[in-house]
Amino acid sequence: KKYKIQPQNIYNMDKKGFFLKQIIIIFIHLNNIKKEKVVLNKQDWVINIKCISAAGKLFAPFLVFKGDYINT
Repeated sequence: KKYKIQPQNIYNMDKKGFFLKQIIIIFIHLNNIKKEKVVLNKQDWVINIKCISAAGKLFAPFLVFKGDYINT
């Protein structure tokens, strides 16, 4: 009440991390013999950020993935 901030201008943010594992397997067929080979076994953390205002406005979740630094 002191600053007269409206409920639509008050926000609550929450973050949650989860583990993402990506495995890519290629299948090779030679002379009726099926072989498989793992070509990528990648593990990363992903951050999910959610935000809602005191007035009840919900923003779409925001996902943050690990990025690469490119010096151009």
